[in-house]
Amino acid sequence: MTPGYPRTPLTAQPASSSLAALLEAKPTRPLRSTTSLATPPLPPLAPPPTLLQGDAGEDRWRKLCARILPLFNGEHMQGAVEENNEAVRALLLLRGEEDAWREIERVVRVGMASVVRRVYAVAGVAPQFDGGATGLSVKGLVEGPAAAGPAADGVVLDALALVWAQLVAAHVLPYLEAVFLPLRQYGGSGGRSVRDAVLACFRDCVVLPLLPLIDRVAQGVAASAAAAAEGRWVAVAAAAQMLAALAALAPDDRGPLYVSARALAAAQYC
Repeated sequence: MTPGYPRTPLTAQPASSSLAALLEAKPTRPLRSTTSLATPPLPPLAPPPTLLQGDAGEDRWRKLCARILPLFNGEHMQGAVEENNEAVRALLLLRGEEDAWREIERVVRVGMASVVRRVYAVAGVAPQFDGGATGLSVKGLVEGPAAAGPAADGVVLDALALVWAQLVAAHVLPYLEAVFLPLRQYGGSGGRSVRDAVLACFRDCVVLPLLPLIDRVAQGVAASAAAAAEGRWVAVAAAAQMLAALAALAPDDRGPLYVSARALAAAQYC
């Protein structure tokens, strides 16, 4: 054996004693992690401030009114439908559904003045103004043509049927229903609809004051076959469809509107 080197024990130490030595040599203070694995909770997401802040929401609603009012003039709506949907949602968040319906009824009344003005323009009659809901009166359509005779009554009916078919039914209603679709998604509308709101305003502001004129035309069409030669059947059919749609707003009501609708429908088959 070479001198100067330490002797190696002939028997190895057991593993248990080695492990015990390591455990005894462990640090007396526990190790600390400099970083925590637990992340702090994230704050709740808030809706965009442009939808909830009062001024921003009011501005969105005013802009929406300015965008949809051209529809009542037969013009294109400004902005995309989806963009205008956001303004409706903002109003629902700001004020709730009841205030939203009041705003809708207000803007429809303002727009109906343009519809009345369009009937005057198509009929070629000077408009009359008053202090009513629309600022315009259909009184000039009733009194002026009455003095001119049945032919002028037919001209007014033609204008009314044209405005109904091409402006109200085919242009205003589809766009407004699309813009205010969030009202249906919001729920709890109580059976109300934008379509009924527009039709009710059109009925009260335009059609009901013109019922005497419509009845005169219905009697004239039933009594004269010359109406077919004048091309009046198209206007009579459109007006009958208009009155039927308006009468359906109150199906249990058998008042003057219902009577005029039946008379005009019957006149087509005389």
